[in-house]
Amino acid sequence: MDRFAELSGLTPPPGGSGWPAGTEWQDDDVLWRIEPLTRRQTVHAGTWAPVLTVMRVLAERHGAACVRLVVWFG
Repeated sequence: MDRFAELSGLTPPPGGSGWPAGTEWQDDDVLWRIEPLTRRQTVHAGTWAPVLTVMRVLAERHGAACVRLVVWFG
């Protein structure tokens, strides 16, 4: 995060809320850009298939608004 702040000239957002989409910075000959990703772009369906199946079943039974998955990667 310190290296990014140094290269981009931006102050880190409070509370780790993330950098705004479209933020770009150059690191030597590499251009980096912040872009939002969808779940499909980040979660491999094969690995998460059992979890997503259970969530789908729970949503059908109780309504999508009543189903939430909270994951923490440490």
